[in-house]
Amino acid sequence: MENYIQTITEKFGLTQAQAQGISGGLMTLIQKHVPSSLFSQIATAIPQANTWISTYQQSASASKSPLGSLTGMATSMLGGKAQIASEAFEIFNKFQLDRSNTKDFTLAFAKMVQSKIDPQTFSQLTNQFPAIQEFLK
Repeated sequence: MENYIQTITEKFGLTQAQAQGISGGLMTLIQKHVPSSLFSQIATAIPQANTWISTYQQSASASKSPLGSLTGMATSMLGGKAQIASEAFEIFNKFQLDRSNTKDFTLAFAKMVQSKIDPQTFSQLTNQFPAIQEFLK
């Protein structure tokens, strides 16, 4: 799994903390939108997921601001795909991923998830969280 982090740090010019933070943020996004039993299966298949989530949460709690609260309220009002896209954008922005790299990063993340979980679990994931399938297009 560290190979994934190493690959994306090199490809996108990120630090290890940035790569783990973005990956943790995306894991948190999945966690918010799928049943806990399904996320548990995903986290078991991707042992570093909890470390990444911790990195993301530590950064998120360290950088809370009134503007972030307003953004969060606006994001929750969007709903559906727009809400997920907005939340993902906030994650990328928080860890300073260049906007031109967001699609490629998301694709690398989605492919990593797909490669680590079994096809049935991946099918459940895409049924519950269709945005992950969109990332693979």
